[in-house]
Amino acid sequence: MRLSITRINQEKILSILIGLFLCFFEGIYSLFSLTVYSPEGVFYGFILLIIIYIMSLNLFNFKLVWMDVLMCVIIGGYLSLFYNELGWQKYNVILLLFLYLGIRFVGKINMAILYYALLLICFALIVHGYLQYFEIMQSGNAFFKITGIYKNPSVYTGIILLIIIIPVGYVISNLRYKRFSRIWIISLVLVSLTLILLILSRSRAAYVGLSISTFYMILQCYRININWTLKNILLTIVLCGIIGGCGYGVYLYKKDSADGRVLIWKISMNMIKDKPVTGFGPEGFKEHYMHYQAEYLKKSNDNRIKSIAGSNHLAYNEIIRIWIEYGILGLGAYIAILALFLSISGKSQVIYSLKGVVVGYIVWGMFNYPKEVLNIQILIIVVFALLAKRMNPIKRITKASSIILRCVIVLMLIFVSIKERDLSVSYNAYAELLSSYKGIDQYSLIVELNRLEKDLRYEPGYWAFYCTALYHFHDTILLKDKIYSWIRIFPSPGNYLLLGDMYFRNKEYEHAEQAYEKAHNMAPSRQAARGKLIWLYKETGREEQARLLANEVLCEGVKIYGFETYKLHLQIQDLFGK
Repeated sequence: MRLSITRINQEKILSILIGLFLCFFEGIYSLFSLTVYSPEGVFYGFILLIIIYIMSLNLFNFKLVWMDVLMCVIIGGYLSLFYNELGWQKYNVILLLFLYLGIRFVGKINMAILYYALLLICFALIVHGYLQYFEIMQSGNAFFKITGIYKNPSVYTGIILLIIIIPVGYVISNLRYKRFSRIWIISLVLVSLTLILLILSRSRAAYVGLSISTFYMILQCYRININWTLKNILLTIVLCGIIGGCGYGVYLYKKDSADGRVLIWKISMNMIKDKPVTGFGPEGFKEHYMHYQAEYLKKSNDNRIKSIAGSNHLAYNEIIRIWIEYGILGLGAYIAILALFLSISGKSQVIYSLKGVVVGYIVWGMFNYPKEVLNIQILIIVVFALLAKRMNPIKRITKASSIILRCVIVLMLIFVSIKERDLSVSYNAYAELLSSYKGIDQYSLIVELNRLEKDLRYEPGYWAFYCTALYHFHDTILLKDKIYSWIRIFPSPGNYLLLGDMYFRNKEYEHAEQAYEKAHNMAPSRQAARGKLIWLYKETGREEQARLLANEVLCEGVKIYGFETYKLHLQIQDLFGK
């Protein structure tokens, strides 16, 4: 009896630790000024996982399911194939794999504890949003009123979406059986406040995702079987018409934004056509998309398309991104995993609520970028692990094998966390460099940046700072080497403009013109590249070309007329004595 009570308490403690893990990564960590987008936040995640594994060493009821094998094969193969190409983000992937296995190793998860943790997280997130809406707290983005602790409302509402689906499932289930407890009332109030906040945030993907996942959970909960009578067919047609009308209204709500994403998907199809089977590899979308956009817009005569195209490195569709980066095999694996989880049978509220989160993740991922948001990945991995517990086992792991496996994982986690900590030191050194570089002499700054290159070579912000510093220090030889490293991983109008400036200063006008034209073709609505070309034409004696281009820049409409545009226009007018 004592052993049984001890085991129950141990499982509760482990459930609390998993809840704390979610709380840390889904928003409450912001109270401590940490960020999960840096190695420091991930390091603390590894520490929590080590504690979870050590505390579960004497739990031996681990039953292997096919999904465990599939997850280990896919993630393990991914790491072995692309380990050197992933940069510090490989630690995110390792964290997700061991988080999945950690939850699988824990015996019976106390779902009530996890549910309370999710309610706490959701409450903290929506309070932050309301405080921003009423301007008590400042938004993370000047262009959006509500962003939570993030800089983009899409990320904020995406996390809230996946969390609130669980309380929505709880409300639906208990409403059916008329069980109106105190926690049900709290959940209903929280859901209502969240719905209002999502409307205020103007996040279309969150509306659609929550609507579809709620509809899915209602079908699951009430076990609705549709008989295709004439009446039901007519009702279905009417319903499809209403949904189509709502969809068109959502499209018109932010038409330019929607058209921008359609343009990205259209250009992405050209990438898929070039490498449909093998794909471009990890981060292949970021490394190649802007080149494809430049070629597409260069051939296009549609001025509206050119006006909405910007500097973009996100696919805004997870299916398209996976196909581009990993080919048809990667896409097949992604679809197979999602299909397997949605095929899990069961009539419990927990199962269809978790499956509702999977549906919400799929829908949100069709319009956003879950791969870029570690918080989203952690949420879906936890859901996957909890659903895997409901699958039919293929093998029961013996006591000895279970202990050995967990001890090996703990040792691996300790090793990886030490490496992650070393990486955190480099990122902290870089952060200090950004805040104090004005007081550092040229030689010391370049030496320190060069020292950090090994750890930060996949960080676009690092290359932007490094190359800009080299340009200001007139170190052309080193700049020529480093700027192409930046362009390789993150081609953009910004780095091509800097490349053109370097060539222009060295009087290599032909190369400078090519770089400026590439920057212009990538984002034609931006005037900076054409401003550079006006100076280049003037410098090389092409007075007529310079005047025609200057007239074009000064007379066209500008989407956002900021200080930089105003300054550019003044400089052009001064150049021609106007």
